[in-house]
Amino acid sequence: MHFHRRVQIVGGGKYLNGPPGPRGIGAWRAATTAAVVAGRLGAGGNGQMSTASSQSGASEDSSLPSGAVFAFVFSTGRCGTQHLARVLGGAPEAVVTHESESPALRPRDVVTRTYRRLAGLPTVAAHDAAAARHVRRQLIPALAARLTAAGDVAHTAVYTGHVPLAYGLGPALADALGTRLRVVRLRRERLATALSLMALGPPEEDAWTSDVAVPAVAAGLAGGGAGTSSRGLRWFPVPSAPFVALRVEAPVWSRLNRFQRYL
Repeated sequence: MHFHRRVQIVGGGKYLNGPPGPRGIGAWRAATTAAVVAGRLGAGGNGQMSTASSQSGASEDSSLPSGAVFAFVFSTGRCGTQHLARVLGGAPEAVVTHESESPALRPRDVVTRTYRRLAGLPTVAAHDAAAARHVRRQLIPALAARLTAAGDVAHTAVYTGHVPLAYGLGPALADALGTRLRVVRLRRERLATALSLMALGPPEEDAWTSDVAVPAVAAGLAGGGAGTSSRGLRWFPVPSAPFVALRVEAPVWSRLNRFQRYL
């Protein structure tokens, strides 16, 4: 699998290598899936999985456990990733985590403190550099430590959550892991996916909302009452993030309803 630097979105089993022509369904997909990385992962139909391995990795990390491989899911979320984690979790050779990558922080806090900050960086270059640091200093070492703790039988670390690839970590993972990287592309019919995402909470919690009122305890604020934080938002980058190559222009985005934005 070859990771392109900014680039493609999945649509109808094909990869679109440039901005969609008419501003319509292609543009909506570009904004809401935030597919800033993609590989040649096959053209599996709805509800299917395709897998690929990376052939990048000029600077593959030699400190990783011998023979270990690392699998990540490329998806929109709400498409069976938790079920996949439960299924794979029964295999003794796999160490599976759905969304947890830090022993000290809850997944929502990792998204808020790390991934939203990545998405908020002003340029693609700044994002790529920060993503590479996170992958090499935090994400991969955390997964490798779990493999080591599991003993000699386990040789595959599986991260089934959608967040790392949705936030543009694909190129950094390919560079760091090389032939040790595996990607599972998991898809669900897009209308059902959009409805499922909408059902998670009110519009105020959509990823493109700048902030959301949350209880003080959840926001990590001192004292009582509520505060304003990005902690309660859906786990996707905003469509205007610099590393999102295919996007809907602001005037068009403003005219889309909530369902259209999630398509």
